[in-house]
Formats: sequence, C-alpha cells, structure tokens
Amino acid sequence: MRKQNSIHPRFYCACCLISDMGVITLFRNYINYMSYIGINKLNNGKCACQYPKERLEHMRQKYAETRDLDLVHRMLQEQFLATTKDFLDLDDRQLEDIRRRGWGVAGVREGGTIVATKMPFEFHRYFEATTPEERRYRFCHCQGVREVIRRGDIFPKIYCYCGAGFYRGIWEHILQRPVKVEVLESVLFGGDFCRIAIHLSHDA
Repeated sequence: MRKQNSIHPRFYCACCLISDMGVITLFRNYINYMSYIGINKLNNGKCACQYPKERLEHMRQKYAETRDLDLVHRMLQEQFLATTKDFLDLDDRQLEDIRRRGWGVAGVREGGTIVATKMPFEFHRYFEATTPEERRYRFCHCQGVREVIRRGDIFPKIYCYCGAGFYRGIWEHILQRPVKVEVLESVLFGGDFCRIAIHLSHDA
C-alpha cells in the first residue's frame, strides 16, 4: 500500500482548497466576524469539516439502545484506529503509540468530558520535522492556520473553535443532544498539540 503523508483528505472543507493568500485574507475577515459575535454564539455553530454521519449512525443507535457512553466511545476509537491504520499504512507499534498518546477522533474520557488530542495532519513528516515551528506546521489540519504558522503571523485563539466544532458534531450526533466544546491547547498560539474538551451533559 502507498504510504499517505496526510490523514483523511476527504474531510477537507472548501477553505482548504483556497490559495495561500486567499486563505489568509478569508480567515482575517472570518476572525473579525467571530470576535464580534463572541465564543458563546460561535459555540452554537458547526465546523465546515464534518465527520461523515453515516459512519456514526450505528454508534447513535447503540447509544439510544444502551445509554452506554463507554461502549460508543470504544466503538469510535476502534473505527478511527482501523481507518487510520489502513490509510496511513501504519504498523502495530505506530498504532499503539497513537493509542498511548490519546491522539485521534475518539479522545480520552475524563468523567463527563472527552478530551480529544488531534493527531498530526502530516503524520509521517511530523516526526521528521527538525524545529518546533515545522512540527506545528505539520501538525495542523487547517490550511489557513498552517500558512499563518509558516509566515509567523498571529491569529486569536477564537478561530480554533471552528475546529472544535468538528468534535461537537460527532458527539451531538451520537448522543442526540447539545454538547459544549473548549479549546485547551492549539498550535496556532504556540502549543505543541491541539487539544479539545467536549463537555457532555451530566447524565451521559
């Protein structure tokens, strides 16, 4: 199997296909708008990149039948690892490293919260990077932010709530109720990773 350098390109939104300068201009306007409406209203939105709902449907049905969050969390984790192993041509050691780090769509459950740490977008090239800036560039999934990192520009943290909406969409579909998301860390403002907390309701 041919080794892929980046993960899940089929999840790209339209913004990922715009030229570099177009991305920067578009996102500057988007940031101004998001700063105006505020995080609370932004949290009611959806990310342009969405996990395919058909791949979540059996988890939604299973949760409706059992109300077992641990079960559907394991189902999501197993689906993610199987898909990623095949797509990136990973060996068992690499797959176990991903599991150990808590990387990927499913995240790690901490009580009523799921903490999801994204895995590097350019997975294989990430481990070949020689500087913190290059590692952040290889890690990021968003084309606009990647160009910001490359250019040494600065965007506010609020932008990453767009990416947090990716996880919000997953869990709201599975649970069929609203959840809240919180950006804990992002490569956009100097973090080593991108970590999102998905706060589930108390009766999850």
